[in-house]
Amino acid sequence: MIRRIELREYVKGRQQNYAAARALLPQAMEKLNFERAKVAENIEAVLSSLVPFLPSEVSYEVCLVDDCDVAETISVDDGAQLIVVNRHFIAFLRNFIELIARGIRLDDGGRGVVNYEIPEDERRIFGVGIGEYLNFGSPLISPSRQSGDLGPDIFIAAIEFILSHEIVHRIEGDDEGFDLELDGFQDFCRIRGREYRCDRRAVALVLERRKGLDMPETAFLGAVGALMAVSWIQQFTPGYIPESWHHPGSDSRVLRVHLEEPLLWKAAGLDGQPNGITGAAIRRAFRFMAALEAEPKLIASPLNHLISSCIATGSPDHDTFEARIGEIFARGRAKHVAQSLGAMWGSSERMEEEERIGNFEFPQGQLSCALFSRMYKRLLAAGPAAGELAAEIYRAKERRLNSQEP
Repeated sequence: MIRRIELREYVKGRQQNYAAARALLPQAMEKLNFERAKVAENIEAVLSSLVPFLPSEVSYEVCLVDDCDVAETISVDDGAQLIVVNRHFIAFLRNFIELIARGIRLDDGGRGVVNYEIPEDERRIFGVGIGEYLNFGSPLISPSRQSGDLGPDIFIAAIEFILSHEIVHRIEGDDEGFDLELDGFQDFCRIRGREYRCDRRAVALVLERRKGLDMPETAFLGAVGALMAVSWIQQFTPGYIPESWHHPGSDSRVLRVHLEEPLLWKAAGLDGQPNGITGAAIRRAFRFMAALEAEPKLIASPLNHLISSCIATGSPDHDTFEARIGEIFARGRAKHVAQSLGAMWGSSERMEEEERIGNFEFPQGQLSCALFSRMYKRLLAAGPAAGELAAEIYRAKERRLNSQEP
């Protein structure tokens, strides 16, 4: 629990280290702050739409932060509940849902159908989004919205589900305490079971809000979209380790939400059956997955592309490189960016050694190392906070150099 008078400092403390962005490209922070304010405003509006369906004796607030997995809830000493939401995940979720939504629609009979063909441009955009997230911990480029598609409404429903899931945890009084009457594996099962229960009740809450609107099935689409986005991050991150040990795999959570649609539909007092559009969205996502697995180079390597463009003339373009990295430090996860930079720097030093013994003619490793070296020195000279990220870069470089992997 936190005290109300400490709330502002608490939220501020959950923002990341922006010193590297300020050192390399100060103007990037102005754009970031504008974007953050717009996203926060939208999420607050979504929360306000849920409030009429919540117990009136509790108030809820929401803030964007950088250091949580997806979302979590903290109690405030005046009885309020603070929901913190990760801004990087929200950006990824928006892009993910937009591209999934482009290939699903309702047929003349009102049933959900999927376009199994994934055009080249959509595969490329999807690959860029995944690659940026893996390199930087946040997407930098957003696909344009297409008029008339389902993306914006599904995205809102996905945020409704995320907020509702956290709210249900608090309504249920969940915490991570152990039940000492249960054996260890039994209690592990109990704690994981809470997540499925909260998913189910969160969907029910969103469905209750939406059942008087057009296509209430969007409640299921939002939940499945949010959980699939988490699942993709898990599946494409090498050696992924979840921040919370008791969360079940997101794939199984998607499956349960989808299979329980008819029961939740009936419990909400709706006639007939859901229109099947959630299943269409799941099939569409698997088509994207298959396309990327068949052609892994579709998953972009934006850091590699940036370095190549900055040494293409045969001399390092330090100014372009550092300005772009400054923007990336502002919009990505700073520690994640630092680790990616360090790993690439380590690879460049390995390549430079190969060049010394004559295995490569073009001095790519040498030129790349020059880019990293000057940027690193700039960060060290910018003060202790930027120096922390410079140290993270250097540690990641050393890990890469000491790795046995090619």
